Amino acid sequence: MTVEPSNSVTDTGYRTNTEKERGSNPLTGELAEWWRNLAESEIEQTIAKTSEYGGDDLTWMGSVLADCIENGAASPEEIAIAFYALGKITRIIGAYKEGRRPSDDSWLDLHIYAGMGIRVREKGQWPG
Repeated sequence: MTVEPSNSVTDTGYRTNTEKERGSNPLTGELAEWWRNLAESEIEQTIAKTSEYGGDDLTWMGSVLADCIENGAASPEEIAIAFYALGKITRIIGAYKEGRRPSDDSWLDLHIYAGMGIRVREKGQWPG
């Protein structure tokens, strides 16, 4: 990957702002702190759930779904995570349809599934 000198790229490939760019945005400090706190609060829950569930369910479910898709675009684990994320999205949209706000838990789960998908892409599988 070629990176322009003004860019900083994390090991996930996401572009991050340079210090100069961050300094010019008044939201940077507040948003960064809020996001850092959210991420920190997810660590223990994610590790606990990984210890409880492991990764076999992702492999099994993903294998069944991958057989249905049969195009090799993603690993079975990634496909299973996408399926779980779709379930959360339908729960969120269903709440709106019923005239209520979705729970914060649904949004948090969706965020965690996104992180799981990125991890599976980077490492090839979910631990456990």
